[in-house]
Amino acid sequence: MIQHLKILVLTPGIYPDVHSGLPKLVYNMAYRMREMGHEIFILTRQYQSQDSLKENYNGMNYYRIPIPKSGDFFHKLWPLITPWKAFQRQKEIAKEHGNFDIVWVHNPWWMAFYNLKKLWPQTQIFYDFHSDAYTELTYNHHHSFFSMMVGRLFDWLASYQMKKADKVVVHSHYTKEICRVLLGSHQSKIRIVNGGADPKIYYPIRSQEELMSLRKALDLPFDKHILITARGLKPRTGVDKLIQAVELLEGVDFFLLIIGRGVMQKEIEALILSRELTNRMRLISDVSEEKLAQYYRAADTFILPTQGAEGFGLATVEALASGLVVLGTNNSATPEILKLFNKKWIIAGCSPDAISNHLRLFFKHQKDMTLERNKIREIFLKNFSWEKASKSFLDIYNESYSIHELQRISA
Repeated sequence: MIQHLKILVLTPGIYPDVHSGLPKLVYNMAYRMREMGHEIFILTRQYQSQDSLKENYNGMNYYRIPIPKSGDFFHKLWPLITPWKAFQRQKEIAKEHGNFDIVWVHNPWWMAFYNLKKLWPQTQIFYDFHSDAYTELTYNHHHSFFSMMVGRLFDWLASYQMKKADKVVVHSHYTKEICRVLLGSHQSKIRIVNGGADPKIYYPIRSQEELMSLRKALDLPFDKHILITARGLKPRTGVDKLIQAVELLEGVDFFLLIIGRGVMQKEIEALILSRELTNRMRLISDVSEEKLAQYYRAADTFILPTQGAEGFGLATVEALASGLVVLGTNNSATPEILKLFNKKWIIAGCSPDAISNHLRLFFKHQKDMTLERNKIREIFLKNFSWEKASKSFLDIYNESYSIHELQRISA
C-alpha cells in the first residue's frame, strides 16, 4: 500500500461551489482520501467571482479557472477557453508542486487539445466516466440536431481520452456497459467504484416526536404522507412527469415536496399553478445540504422520476441513508441500487401513467412494500459509503502501480 499520494483532480465543478451530484461525489471521495493522509489538489471552474482563484478548503488545495460568465461576449467560447486555461494552470501547478501520482479527470474538455500523458508522463491518469453526453444532451434538448451533434462529439472525445488513460472509473454497471461500447478493445481498463452519502449528515428520524417537531419547523403538514424528490429541473430528470403523475392520484392524502432548480424552474412553477396543485405540493429552489437532509428526515417516501442518463444516483443514496423508501423509474443505474433493498420499489416505466400506477400500488400495499427506516439504513451502510468508495479508488492505483513497476523492472 502506497503511504502518501499526491492527487490532482480535474473537475468542472466541486462542492461547495456546486451542490449537484458529480461535484458532491468528487468532493466527498477526495476529502476521504485527504483524511487518509493523501495530498489533494483540485483544479475546477470559478463559478462565482467571490470564489478565490486559489485557497485551502478543508485541507485540500483548490485552484479555480475563471471562465466568461453567461451573457458575456466570450461565454460561447468556453469550450475553447477551458482546455487552454486548464493546460496553463496545470503547468503552473507542476512548477509549484512537482509531479503527481494520480491525475483524476472528470470531463474530456479539460484535456481536449492535448495529451495528459505528455504533460504528466510519470503519472497515472484515471478518467472518471459519469454518463454519456449524447443521452443526457438529447433528453434535455428534445433530440435537437445540435444536441445530437454535440453529444456525439463529446462522447467521441471521452472515448479518445479514456483510451489514453491508465484506468477508467465508473460508478455503476449501467455506465460500465456504456463504457464498454466506447472503449472497445480497451474495456479491460474499466473499474467500478460505488458512490455514497455522508451518514453524519443523512440519517433517519429517531422518533415520532422528532418527526412532528421537524415538520413544524419546516412548515410541512403533520397528517399527510410526504413524498419528496430532489432533482435538477431539466427534462431528463422527469419532475414534470412526476407532477402529472401525482395529479392523477385519487383518494390518497399526500403532499409532494420538490427540491431543485434549473432551466425548467419557471415551467415547473407554471405547471403547478395551472393544474391548481399548490395545496398538494411545494417547490423549493435553493437549500443547503444540511436543510436538504432535514427535509429527507421529515418525509416518508422519496421518488426518482428519472427519464434516463442517471449514471449513479446520488440523491437516491442520500435518501436511503435517511431511511426513506425510494421509488425509482426502471432505467439507468437506479434499478441496480434499489434491488438491494426491495425490487418492488422499481417503477416499470417513466411516463406519468407508469409513475401514477406504481404510486397507487404502493399506497394500497404499503405494508408489503415498506422497510423500517433503520433496516434501510443498515443496508445502505453495508453497501454505500465514501470511505469504501475512496479505498476502492486507491486500490485501483495500487493495482495499476504494481503493473507499471513490473513493466519497469522487466524493461
